[in-house]
Amino acid sequence: MSAIAARFGVDVHYLAKINAIWNIHIIYVGQVLVIPGD
Repeated sequence: MSAIAARFGVDVHYLAKINAIWNIHIIYVGQVLVIPGD
C-alpha cells in the first residue's frame, strides 16, 4: 500500500483511513481503493 500511496503522492495512513483499511500491510487482489484527487 505504501507503493500505491507514494505513486499518487498521498500519505499511506490517510489512504488507509479513507478506504477503511485497518492494516496497511494487507490489501487484496481486486480490492478497489479510493485515491484522492487534487
